[in-house]
Amino acid sequence: MPSLIKPQSQIPIESLPQTPPLGFPVPDHRHAVSVQLPTWQDMCGMVAQEPRVTLVQQIGYPRSFLNQEVVKVGDDPTDSSSRAQEVQLMLVCYCIFRSTTFV
Repeated sequence: MPSLIKPQSQIPIESLPQTPPLGFPVPDHRHAVSVQLPTWQDMCGMVAQEPRVTLVQQIGYPRSFLNQEVVKVGDDPTDSSSRAQEVQLMLVCYCIFRSTTFV
């Protein structure tokens, strides 16, 4: 019976998937919460909040990373659109909820 797994010498390197760059969302989706950390040094850099890692990070887990869409809404408190006000109110309610559950 022939082997289903080809020896590595027969797999062309071009056919292997490319590793996403440091800080890239995994999966590539705006609501992803995982981020590409290709090396152990990158992982340690994220934990230590090194700028070389945090400045390229596009997404992250909500406890430690603010989604850029949320930041944009929060940056302009004078935005009177109903959607912006709705998001700002949700953020305030979330902060109140988190503070009461923490105590």
